[in-house]
Amino acid sequence: MRKGFTLIELLIVLAVIAALMAVATPLAVNAVRNARATNVASNFRNIKTAIENYWHDKHPEVDEIKNAELRTLVDEGYLTSAPQGFKVNFTGTTDVKYKIEYDVGKYPVDKNKVQQIIPEVQEAGTSLTLEGTLTRWW
Repeated sequence: MRKGFTLIELLIVLAVIAALMAVATPLAVNAVRNARATNVASNFRNIKTAIENYWHDKHPEVDEIKNAELRTLVDEGYLTSAPQGFKVNFTGTTDVKYKIEYDVGKYPVDKNKVQQIIPEVQEAGTSLTLEGTLTRWW
């Protein structure tokens, strides 16, 4: 009797491995896509909270907050780091409007999944945006 595997046995093992890969690969790709969308939605929420906390804690002048950016929020301790692909714009005179933008063209993400997690996120060309207003109450 000869030792080793026959050609048929090796082909069967390869066929089983190929079948498992055909099932597992789409599941893994879907999981990565969902994780990226959840991460982007979480970053939107964190940046929004950081802006609002900065506004209420520091009571900045309107001109001061208009010049603020994500780096300002990191330097002041409201964010641990500036997430990639995001930028913040401020406009207004008495009530300050802010817009958080995420560049989908540069950092691809499933827009629909982000909007399912945070419905107020809007699609604007190749960007996702979240807008809000900061009201001076003091």
